[in-house]
Amino acid sequence: MKEIASLPMYERDELKGAHSELWLHILDGFEVRNFTQPKKIILGGEGTKIWIKSNLILSQTCSYPFRTHLKDKVAYVGTPVYDLEGCPPGYYRSVFITSRYNKDQKPTDLINNTFAINSYNSQSGYIAACEYFREYNLRLINTYVTGSHFSSALSVYKGLSDIACIDEISWKIIKKFDKFSSYLSEIGWTSPTPALPIITVKHRNRVDVVYDIMNNAIKNLSTHNAKMLFLKGFTWINPERYFSVQTPKDLQRAETPNSSMV
Repeated sequence: MKEIASLPMYERDELKGAHSELWLHILDGFEVRNFTQPKKIILGGEGTKIWIKSNLILSQTCSYPFRTHLKDKVAYVGTPVYDLEGCPPGYYRSVFITSRYNKDQKPTDLINNTFAINSYNSQSGYIAACEYFREYNLRLINTYVTGSHFSSALSVYKGLSDIACIDEISWKIIKKFDKFSSYLSEIGWTSPTPALPIITVKHRNRVDVVYDIMNNAIKNLSTHNAKMLFLKGFTWINPERYFSVQTPKDLQRAETPNSSMV
């Protein structure tokens, strides 16, 4: 059985060069340590379907599946440190976006409008928004599931929805490459939570080695490509911090398990 790996969360054609360099450093790290390395790198949406495969060397998952159906089935390696203002190392948050014509509104002003989410099982696209509104004793009711953060942003631009909650890294990428983003405005942010974890199954007993490989791969990235991927480093977060994140009680009502992050 061929060993496999993926980093599916922030893939885009414009980032292929940066991801290629990151993979080069990762594979070099496995080779230098004479450690079993992936024979196949899974790209695209298929990269989210291999998280519990016994031959999984390395991947990145969303924090919601990590703390739910992947719990005790995968080993936590560490968490990338992203270039995000207002977030501790290894944490991320989501941004509420709307049409630029609503730029003076607050997220709570639009609670009853059509709310675009990438998936019900997305920490950044749905769960973080639910927690934000819970502080105001409000609930999301009129949701529109788009399948990806990119599609959520596009739906706001096209007028199919009025507001969306988007992982801030995804939003930075959208702003960088998609011209329609200039017609959208940021009107709020969720509280930071632990960012998307790196996991392994094959090397669950040697996560220390996989951590070193991932840490050095990010350190060795060229300045240009590190900026392209908004990467600043790699860190370890107590997994209990992931498991303690609140999850809406009615989350099981309608999940879309293979939706994309971006």
